[in-house]
Amino acid sequence: MQGAVRRRSIATAFICRALVGADAPGKPAKRTNTQAHKQTNAMKKILIVEDQLQVLSVMRRILEHDGYEVLAATDISTAKRLLLSAPVDLLLSDIDLPDGSGLELCGWTRSQPALQAAKVILCSGRLGPDLERQALEAGAVAFIAKPFGLDQFRATIRSHVPPEP
Repeated sequence: MQGAVRRRSIATAFICRALVGADAPGKPAKRTNTQAHKQTNAMKKILIVEDQLQVLSVMRRILEHDGYEVLAATDISTAKRLLLSAPVDLLLSDIDLPDGSGLELCGWTRSQPALQAAKVILCSGRLGPDLERQALEAGAVAFIAKPFGLDQFRATIRSHVPPEP
């Protein structure tokens, strides 16, 4: 019970921090002419794996706004299916998922020949001195602690997968 309450409070804190300047939850993000133009070009593709639907929605909105094509999954089995059918430039995964660990998904991704070019960024609201080290050892290029600020989130993503000009 405590874990569920903690995850809910982390999700709420993240949403409160990330929504500053963003559209209201539940409403589609507004598209500008520049964004519509970007969608006709080859966009970098990101798969988000996050079981907290509110956090997933916010991440998706931010990344789409920044010019990325975004796929989403709420569990590892769906993520694997998507990765095999549509290789991505970046896998952005929570560590604590309902059907396993994002660390395991990262390792699996690294072992797939067709996915060798994909970069992996892991994130978690569960903090510990060894979690970031474990993420990097599993093959992630970065670790993001939740809740995180909008600028930090965008900078981390852009540093590993710059959006198309």
